[in-house]
Amino acid sequence: MGRLAGKVALVTGAASLKGFGFATARMFAADGARVVLTDLNADAVEARAEELRAQGWDATGCGQDVTQQDSWDHVRHLTVAMFGR
Repeated sequence: MGRLAGKVALVTGAASLKGFGFATARMFAADGARVVLTDLNADAVEARAEELRAQGWDATGCGQDVTQQDSWDHVRHLTVAMFGR
């Protein structure tokens, strides 16, 4: 197990294959974290989460507008529902 085993990481801006957000999410997952990826582009971020799951890592994708409080509330509820915290 990696250093982040048992941890949950939330990574925003994670929809782009070449972006910093997805690279960060991939590193966290590889190190044992369960990862929630978010981005304005819900379809693309779910595709990135699927790529992580295909490698055997725990990940979920969620559309999010980081400028909206209700969007943060949704992500928080999803994270707790998926990973218990």
